Amino acid sequence: MFANDDNNSNIPILNTKIINRTAYVQSASEGKTVFHTTDKKAQQEINNIKQELLSYD
Repeated sequence: MFANDDNNSNIPILNTKIINRTAYVQSASEGKTVFHTTDKKAQQEINNIKQELLSYD
């Protein structure tokens, strides 16, 4: 699915949803990523976004 911006270019809308998790706040406050936490769901969300972004040309 795509959305149009003011410049009439297509912007992809991602399917992956990011849930408000404490792992994001915790890791950011420590200067780390969620991959430095034990929150596997947060890690999977980021991996899912990465895969979606890499699938676009």
